[in-house]
Amino acid sequence: MAIGYSKNGFLREALLVYVEMLWNCMEPGNFAFSTALKACADLKELWVGRGVHAQVVKSSEGPDQVVNNSLLRLYTQCECFDEVLKVFDQMPERNIASWNSLISGFVKEDKLALCSGKEIHVQIVKSARRPDVLLLNSLVDIEVPLAEAIAKRLFEIEPYNPGNYVMLSNIYANAGMWDSVNMVREMMQTRRIRKEAGCSWVQVKNKIHTFVAGGGFKFRNSDEYKKVWNKLREAMEEVGYVTNTDVVLHDVNEETKAMWVCGHSERLATVFSLLYTAAGMPIRITKNLRVCIDCHSWIKIVSRVTGRVIVLRDTNRFHHFKEGACSCNDYW
Repeated sequence: MAIGYSKNGFLREALLVYVEMLWNCMEPGNFAFSTALKACADLKELWVGRGVHAQVVKSSEGPDQVVNNSLLRLYTQCECFDEVLKVFDQMPERNIASWNSLISGFVKEDKLALCSGKEIHVQIVKSARRPDVLLLNSLVDIEVPLAEAIAKRLFEIEPYNPGNYVMLSNIYANAGMWDSVNMVREMMQTRRIRKEAGCSWVQVKNKIHTFVAGGGFKFRNSDEYKKVWNKLREAMEEVGYVTNTDVVLHDVNEETKAMWVCGHSERLATVFSLLYTAAGMPIRITKNLRVCIDCHSWIKIVSRVTGRVIVLRDTNRFHHFKEGACSCNDYW
């Protein structure tokens, strides 16, 4: 039951199930520990998480790799870097998730003084037969030269994986290196590699409706769409919402960036669902990519001004939007 609550974004309910186990004098196992720790990490409930950690230490079973990785993620989320290092050092085995938790936490807080990005890269290469794509991806926010070296290795490992090229292009875009961005795009064209377009799906009246980012021109030009869109825009302006154009990694003006963000597939799917589902009915959307930070903020406000529960499943997790808040606590 706890894992069901956790997977569907009901994190506090998952913790309550764990607490009930303790009240009923049941000894939790590693499965229960990892579920409770994941909920604590997502909720950033440090003190509750430390209580679970204490139970892990007392357990006769002993923590497995999943539990240790869950502890790493908890302390990374709560910015307890001393605890992150202690757990990491005590782990008998480390996998991709272990390294990602360690690296992403310190990169996020710019605390790589203890170990440069290149040194981490060397250690990873030494500990594996070949650099793993997921591990290398976790290092790319450190510096452009290192990212270029990693990207070169990624191209050798998976030359036709569009994600590797998009990764490098985004790093260049973040650094304002637009000539290099164009170089990567030309490389993709030469090798006939296409970036996966953002798509979202909703089911209405037993039919699946698909929306592609930047598409749906006929729908977006319809009177009914414009009516709902304008109402949402007015409501959002009242609460102070401003489009975050930083998510558009293209060398275009601010007006064009704002227009592109408004055409993201999850927004089209949301407006369609508002139009063609009954008032008060939950909206359920599936997306093939990670939801961007601005669409996440936008959907939160939509849930608030419309009174709708909106469930969005992206590549990372379920997001349960209700009354202007999301179950992920703005971390995904």
